[in-house]
Amino acid sequence: MSEKSKSDSIRSFMISDPKSGERFGDLVSGTCKDSGALKIGLVHTGYFEYWLQYPELKEIVLRDVRHLSGELAQRHDIVDAGLVDTADGAIEAGRLLKTAGIDLLVLAYRTYLPDSFMHGLLDLLPGIPLVFLATQTHDTAPKGLDYCQILRNSGYMSEIQIVASFKKIGIYDRLEVVAGNIYDSGFYTRLDAVLDVLALRRKLKFMTVGTIGNVFRGMFDFEFDRTKVKGGIGPEVIGISLSLLEQEFHAVEPGDKRLKELTAFVKSAYRVSGVGDGDIGKACRLAVALERICKRFSLDGIALLGQHFVEKTFGTQPFLAINELQRADKCVGVTEGDVLGVIMMAIMKNLTGHSAWQFEYSEFDVGRNAIVLLGHGHCDPRESAETLELTPACEHWGHEGAGVSFEGMPKPGVCTLAHFIEDKNGWRMFICVGEVLPTEPLKINEIHAYVKVNTPILTFVEEIVKAGLPHHICLVRGDCSDRLKKLAEQLGMPWMTV
Repeated sequence: MSEKSKSDSIRSFMISDPKSGERFGDLVSGTCKDSGALKIGLVHTGYFEYWLQYPELKEIVLRDVRHLSGELAQRHDIVDAGLVDTADGAIEAGRLLKTAGIDLLVLAYRTYLPDSFMHGLLDLLPGIPLVFLATQTHDTAPKGLDYCQILRNSGYMSEIQIVASFKKIGIYDRLEVVAGNIYDSGFYTRLDAVLDVLALRRKLKFMTVGTIGNVFRGMFDFEFDRTKVKGGIGPEVIGISLSLLEQEFHAVEPGDKRLKELTAFVKSAYRVSGVGDGDIGKACRLAVALERICKRFSLDGIALLGQHFVEKTFGTQPFLAINELQRADKCVGVTEGDVLGVIMMAIMKNLTGHSAWQFEYSEFDVGRNAIVLLGHGHCDPRESAETLELTPACEHWGHEGAGVSFEGMPKPGVCTLAHFIEDKNGWRMFICVGEVLPTEPLKINEIHAYVKVNTPILTFVEEIVKAGLPHHICLVRGDCSDRLKKLAEQLGMPWMTV
């Protein structure tokens, strides 16, 4: 074959050979994904006029500056522009931060600074995300507070003033503010939470979610516009042909090392009940194939259409395959083509470090004031209250054998429920804090949970129906509601709760 025809052949096929080490030309590879780490610019403020009036004040302010800088440098990648107290100093700081290529700017106002100085700095960094630190050096105003000390903490008033100017100009409509005492460790914990959200906002734009199949007729709540997902939330959504997963499935030989390791693990790690070696073998084979597809396309999330599409083709459910992706922290996975759900689960994992569970609304329990949630047998086994039970599938969609599913419940305790809502007005985020109750598992061959909510349960049920939520809901351990609300604000997205 000539070089020309060989090149044409590769281009016409459009799919690189993963074994050759070639990269896809139209996909962001793992090495180019955003890690979420931010290069953070830091500016402190003083005012040269105050040094003339109170000669001791500058050294006091510099002591505060050194403390705050030291605390932040231990936690983040900081480019510290130092204390800005003159118009020239503001321009010099802006030039330094521009050259450094910062991703975000923290404005740590210590004393008042004229708006014109800071606007001069910001003009050099157009569109940079801003975090204001509305801070002081004590929690309670001490007795005998003198005017020098008042000026020491006068930056708060200056921040109010400059944000009012932003509103008039129409800029920086999504800035963040963290208030507190710079000598209180709790202040830095709250600041870290805000910076984590801003890092996640950027990271979302580099994520890729793959879909295999389409939702079946009737599930209109899962239909979506890929361009709106990219523009409104961040990730790119790509379609992956079922034939590619079939190729990987058939390429997994019986003696494959990964297949043998996974089969042995499954038999030892789970309580196997009513599932034979044949069904376990098919499920493990699909798991290995899906791992390779996710690696091949450098996916952060995968949404499979279950219900007949996968089961008929591979003779098994994809639940074990999804569980393995999540257990190994390789990828977030869901079924029923819930692309928005997989994005929400990826967000929850980034915010909490815990894998989320995907459920459907099932029944409600008036006595416990709880909603009963039912899942389709896939979850991260590390988040289960007890060892998961590997069971036959409770739903059969055209496959032979018992199939595989998992039965179990998430660990009890405080949890966050969330998903996205898309309606004619755009995106909204649903956020609700609840409590997973420690109940006896139901023998239903599926994952499930009883979640106590704060709203009277009948009101909760009525409001959920009226809200236009998808019929899926994502659940993660812990309360990350404040950070989800903060992320929604950064995305320009209203949020709601019940």
